[in-house]
This record gives sequence, structure tokens and C-alpha cells, in this order.
Amino acid sequence: MWRICGQGLTLEQFAYKYAATAGCSAQGYANYNAQTNSIAQQQRAQADAYYRAQEQARQAYSAYTQGFSANQQEAGRVLGGNQTYYDPTTGSNLQLRYIQPGQQYQDPATGRTYTMDARGQYWGWGGNGWYPIQVAARAPR
Repeated sequence: MWRICGQGLTLEQFAYKYAATAGCSAQGYANYNAQTNSIAQQQRAQADAYYRAQEQARQAYSAYTQGFSANQQEAGRVLGGNQTYYDPTTGSNLQLRYIQPGQQYQDPATGRTYTMDARGQYWGWGGNGWYPIQVAARAPR
């Protein structure tokens, strides 16, 4: 009986092998190998899920710190008399300094003209007239 499971096994090794392989039968070995492979695949999948979760956590933290930094920069601009706005005609953000209602401001970077109405709404001048300018929605700005 000891020979069918292999020679040189301790009593504990023989008992485990005999029980795990259904008496060291061919079908028992097939079942044991299939189960071992299934467990290994599950462990690989769990490890992959763990590493994906770690990467997602790293990305989330990076986005958090970038957003925090952008918000701090925007707060500094606001304290300095500027704010970030979105210009729909250019599809980009720009910093406009505070102006009084009715005043105009020409952006030196783009040459575009901006003004503020009596309600505090900024407007940009396009070739076809004035269009509204909105505060940029979110960081990064």
C-alpha cells in the first residue's frame, strides 16, 4: 500500500497523500491537481484585485493632492485680485482680474476684451458681439 503513493514518505505524508488523492488513484490525482490549480487561479485573481485596488488608491490620492494644490493656487489668485474663468469661444480657462462694473479689461495674452455688467457677470467680446464668461467649474484651473 505504501508503494502506490510513493516510497520514502513519513506516516504523516502518506496519510495526507492517501486522503487527498482518494487512495492515490488516477482519478484522485486528477481531482487533487484540478483543485490545486483552481486554488492557485483564485489566489492570482485575488492578488491582481489587490494590486488594482492599490493602484486605484494611489491614483485617487494623486487626484486629491493635485486638486488640493490647484485649489490653493486658485485661492492665492483670488487673494491677489484674479479669478479663473472659462471662455467658451476659446475652450480654455483664463485668469481675469477684478474690475468694476462697466470697466473693460484686455487680456494681454490673447488680446480679447472682457467687461463686467452691473450684476457682476463677466462678458467677453467676440467678433459677433458679447458672450457670457463663467467662473471655471473646478480645479485644475
